Amino acid sequence: MVSFAAAAAPIPLYNIYRTEDGFTNAGISRAVVAYAIGTVTALLVLGRLSNHLGRRLTAIISLSLVLLGCLLLLNVHDIDTLLAGRLLVGVGTGLASSSLTSYIVDAAPGRPEWLASVASSQGPMLGLTAGAIASGALVQFGPWPRDLIYLVCIGFLLLSAVAIAISRPWVQLEGLPHATT
Repeated sequence: MVSFAAAAAPIPLYNIYRTEDGFTNAGISRAVVAYAIGTVTALLVLGRLSNHLGRRLTAIISLSLVLLGCLLLLNVHDIDTLLAGRLLVGVGTGLASSSLTSYIVDAAPGRPEWLASVASSQGPMLGLTAGAIASGALVQFGPWPRDLIYLVCIGFLLLSAVAIAISRPWVQLEGLPHATT
């Protein structure tokens, strides 16, 4: 959820970027395309990376890419910084789509059987929704409208990466093969 919340965070800021930094609609459209290119490229090229590096490491890498994108987006005053930040967030969320879903499936308990599929399928949509709503609220009512949402996302991304790093490896049940990393 956190990766996708960070992906939706810039959306309410686009009008601020237009008014304060003079970004054009074409520039904002290029930022949307940069995110999509990053996501699709990661899904197509890196989708099976967690099978080779392990679920845990790949999940942490995906969160780190999103975190680096958020760090770039903290200092957006030109279109190139926005494009680079959105591209990094796109690659990170694309990688998260495959690696974190696999990690959830591998780490989920056997009962209830539906838990892993619900968590992995609904996490992205819930994250996008929560990220856009939280960002809009913080931009409208919070201090530091250009920065606060990214600082919140960075905090949650760090917390998520630490939680994954310290979580215990999945123990095989009933002889079923599961990834251990």
